[in-house]
Amino acid sequence: MAKIIIGKEYERAFESICRLVGSGCIPPEIVKSANGREIVTDAYTFEYAGDEKGLNVEGGGAAAAGMTAEGATWFSALRGKAHDDGTAVWLNLIESVAASYHKRYSLIEYKQNARKVSDAEKELCRRALENIAGRFFEDLPAVEVREGSREDGTEDIYGVSVRIELSGGTGAAVPVLAKVYFRRRGRRLYPLFEEEAKKIDEYLYEIIPSGDGGKKPDNSDASGTIDAVLGAMEDLLYGKTAGFDFTRCVCYSGEEDEKIVSELAEKVSHDNVRLECRQVSTLGISHVRWINSSYIVYSEQKPVLRATVGLNDSISLSCLNCNAGVLVENNRVSYTVPGEDGEAQERAVFIDPRKEDLGITDEQAEEIAGYSEFARHLQYVSCYENPRVAGGCTRCVCAAQQENLGSEEEPVFKCKDCPYPEVVFTDGSGARRYTPRLVFARDKMTMIDKSEAAVCDCCGRTYSKESMQGRLCPFCHSAFAGASDGERELAKKRYKRYAHMFSPFVRLKYLGKEKLCFEEEDVLLFLLGDDRYTFDKLSIGEYGYISKPHKVQE
Repeated sequence: MAKIIIGKEYERAFESICRLVGSGCIPPEIVKSANGREIVTDAYTFEYAGDEKGLNVEGGGAAAAGMTAEGATWFSALRGKAHDDGTAVWLNLIESVAASYHKRYSLIEYKQNARKVSDAEKELCRRALENIAGRFFEDLPAVEVREGSREDGTEDIYGVSVRIELSGGTGAAVPVLAKVYFRRRGRRLYPLFEEEAKKIDEYLYEIIPSGDGGKKPDNSDASGTIDAVLGAMEDLLYGKTAGFDFTRCVCYSGEEDEKIVSELAEKVSHDNVRLECRQVSTLGISHVRWINSSYIVYSEQKPVLRATVGLNDSISLSCLNCNAGVLVENNRVSYTVPGEDGEAQERAVFIDPRKEDLGITDEQAEEIAGYSEFARHLQYVSCYENPRVAGGCTRCVCAAQQENLGSEEEPVFKCKDCPYPEVVFTDGSGARRYTPRLVFARDKMTMIDKSEAAVCDCCGRTYSKESMQGRLCPFCHSAFAGASDGERELAKKRYKRYAHMFSPFVRLKYLGKEKLCFEEEDVLLFLLGDDRYTFDKLSIGEYGYISKPHKVQE
């Protein structure tokens, strides 16, 4: 059995595996035994040596895992290297142990008991939601707030237990225990501020994890869930979560930990040094299906907004009109404004549900209305192009339900599901276009943009510019210049058939002159001497009778 020496760099990983094996969390198929100095598997023995560095297959040289000019050291064997330092085997063991633990002991599941909401809390929520709707949706008529179902207010809350090592600049770092909570919104995880997180933590401290008598949680995707939670934790630690700071989201596990942090903070303020966080270690992750209060905002009896109200009057608001977009997240409204230098600036404003003005200034309210998610939801669009709808069509839509059928310079926003072809025309390729800017092209037999069309000077029909012969359509141009002798003879006979359409005076006027008639499905073209007449087969006169042929003015 090969022996791999584990150097000091991997002390923490080695100890973690030994503790997991000792507590019975890892099956013998992965690790047969572990005693603090050795980890034994079917094929290898991993021995910890605190005075060594890197990894070393016994008898070979030590080499730390990492990147070299030739690539990753754990792929050295694939590049034909004779010496294998055992890194690939060691990393594979770590991954196997982690996967096994996540699958069997991934999350601590809590079950929340029903929480009664007082009438005062309900009234506060209703008033706050009415204030939000009135301030940011001024055009929204007949607003009414109703209490929603408990299922609508249920959400996933994840708690990350951490060990934080703090230092006041001198001496050894002091460890404290704490928790950071996240709530899931769709596919994203958002941190909870200390006030709300602390209330959830205090509540969970009074109950025990769900187990006997309850439905066993499904941990089939626990590994992916843990990765997502740890990823959100990493983003928070490194300041990548806009509007949230790690120090504002930490709730300490007990009075002793809070006392340690307070004393350190007081010490560094006197010594004029910074309080440093040396290390953050994850100890465990918990999960609870948290039941919040739920409210629905109606406009003219139609549900348009859903609000979830958690502990500490924390409001989250989402749009029901389009079922997409979070407008408020834990009282936080985030948005991006263009800067003076052209660079976009991310901002976040926190509303106070207890205040009539929501705790924001008029300037902040103006920015929120113009740049946040509020600007992309519940807008009223009116169309007057459709003669079939008396007074025009007015609908409440969101940005996701609209499309720009114009250009950036001249935008034309219309509903994506507009059913009226008089307003939105769908061509053969499925492209949707603004009908008033289109015209029917005779040669294309479909609607095209007016800028791409031209009108024949003779028959008055519209064709695409590419098919025009000068200022004439192909039909009229052929009648004037391209008709063969046979076609002209046929045109003479056709005139005799339609001559009765002209008055006796007109027929006498062209007596003795050549008279021709050319025909297409929807038009007749008469060449009488040097004059031209057209007859639209679809035309109807003022009193309902078919119109007479029309003389084309030169």
